[in-house]
Amino acid sequence: KSQKTITPKSSGISTVSNSNKFAVYPNPANDKLTVKWNAAGNANIRIADLAGKTVLSTSGASGLQIDVANLQKGVYFITVEAGNASSTQKVVLQ
Repeated sequence: KSQKTITPKSSGISTVSNSNKFAVYPNPANDKLTVKWNAAGNANIRIADLAGKTVLSTSGASGLQIDVANLQKGVYFITVEAGNASSTQKVVLQ
């Protein structure tokens, strides 16, 4: 048997440090989401459906509460952009 060596190539995606990550709770949520992040200052927050369509967009400081009662139940992606970094997480609305 011959063995092959696999050498991973760079994906071109830079690693985001933990300081740029954020927390969303509760998850799953019913009518309100709270979003907290470690970066200083305001951030832009975008909630998109599974098709990638933005269904809600807002901005504010860490600890921001977002009213999601008018959104349909399902799976969404929430993206927080603070400074030149962004991070995305999945959230479920019940």
